[in-house]
Amino acid sequence: MQDLLEAKQFNQSRLNEVADFTCGSESWAVAQANWIKERALATIEKYGNEVWLYYNELDDLVGFGSLGTTNVNYPPPDGKKQTLSIIPSLAIKSEFQGHPVGAERRYSHELFEDLLAKAQDKDPDLLLLYVHKDNQKAISFYSTYKFSRLGDIHYDNIKMFLRLR
Repeated sequence: MQDLLEAKQFNQSRLNEVADFTCGSESWAVAQANWIKERALATIEKYGNEVWLYYNELDDLVGFGSLGTTNVNYPPPDGKKQTLSIIPSLAIKSEFQGHPVGAERRYSHELFEDLLAKAQDKDPDLLLLYVHKDNQKAISFYSTYKFSRLGDIHYDNIKMFLRLR
């Protein structure tokens, strides 16, 4: 199966490419768009996270994804503190959500599967992400990849994890 997207490492020189990034009007979508425009570079510098911009065959920016590590008590709440892989942020631009229509794989799946492969290359036991409690579309999406809920709602976010090995 041919890849629909090309991942390019995000850095200061690509900041202008995300200036008009939008992925919806919901509070969580606005937060994602603001993250890539305003906080992604600081996250890269402070935490060593990696961020990629994803482009289609016409070189249109379709979305972004990020990967890093975090320390979490697992299993919660009193488990041993472990270093896990985390997807701090990912989003598909509004005009590309649900696209390409009729394709075997949509952009969202390809972007996420690329991040998942990158996480597996780092050989963690678990992959963690946060999703807004009202973002049912994303919760369903991650559930199709066998993510499970982990612990209580924290600042309106649900912590979800996937056991990688």
